[in-house]
Amino acid sequence: MKLILLVTITICLALCDARRSHIVQLRHCVGKGLEAKSCAAGCPVDCGNFGPLRTCMVGCMEDGGNHNSCIGGQCAGFNPCAGQSPECFHSKLCKCAKCMKTTCTPDNYGVLSSVCPRVFNSLHC
Repeated sequence: MKLILLVTITICLALCDARRSHIVQLRHCVGKGLEAKSCAAGCPVDCGNFGPLRTCMVGCMEDGGNHNSCIGGQCAGFNPCAGQSPECFHSKLCKCAKCMKTTCTPDNYGVLSSVCPRVFNSLHC
């Protein structure tokens, strides 16, 4: 009986610590000026720089562009790694893509939300 109680208390404390840590991270993230939904998804703080690129890519692909033509064409100016190595851009974008997909909701993008995830599914990470 004591063992069960001890295990239950340990699990509860671990869950409480995890929740507290998540809340602290969320506050820090929102404090940096990032979208609350993006923060709640646990996105790394540096992924906020990719927000304008995400929006451009969604619009470009909705207009019929493909991943390569969009990212190298009209969306090139939104690349946070412009002028740096392709490895920098690709690794950072891959790191953030999962988080970006979570913000591709009808609340944020309306009808574009059906296109938005495909932008990132086409990455070869």
